[in-house]
Amino acid sequence: MHGGSHRLSVWTLPAAASAPKGRRRPATNSGRSASSCRCRARRCSPSRPKFTARNGGVTLNNVGGDLRGETTNGGVTIDLRGDHWDGAGLDVETRNGGIRMTMPANYSAQLETGTTNGRINVDFPITVQGALGRQLTTILGAGGARIRAITTNGGVSIRRQ
Repeated sequence: MHGGSHRLSVWTLPAAASAPKGRRRPATNSGRSASSCRCRARRCSPSRPKFTARNGGVTLNNVGGDLRGETTNGGVTIDLRGDHWDGAGLDVETRNGGIRMTMPANYSAQLETGTTNGRINVDFPITVQGALGRQLTTILGAGGARIRAITTNGGVSIRRQ
C-alpha cells in the first residue's frame, strides 16, 4: 500500500482468546467481542501492534495495549477513553505533522510529548519541573502507563473532553 488512504483493522485480544477460522472479529472467552484498534497504516502486527504510514495521518480511537507507530507526512490524532491506559503504553512519532490528543478529565498516565519545530498547547493545569520548552513530561492524575507522542515539524495540542 503506497500513498492514499488505506484502512487496516487490528484486534487485540487477551491471551486466552481465539478466533474461529474465517471469522474476522474474534470473541473472548468471556463471550464479549474483542477490543479493536483502527488505524490507517502501512503495516500492523496483531501480536504487538505497530503502524507505519508514509503519506497520510493516523487516528487512534479508544485503544490500549502496547501500541507503537510512526508517520512521515501526516499528523496523529489520539482520542483516549476511560480513566487510564489499559496496557504497556503508547509510543507514536510523526516527522511532518501535528499531534492532537484528547482525554477525559480524570485520565491517569505518564505523559511525554514534544516538538522540534512547533508549539505545545495544553488546555488544563499540569505540574512540570524546570522550564517548559519544546519537551513536556508530566504525571497526570495517579500516573500509570507511558503515553509518548513526539513530532518534529508540527504543534502539539492536548485537551480534556
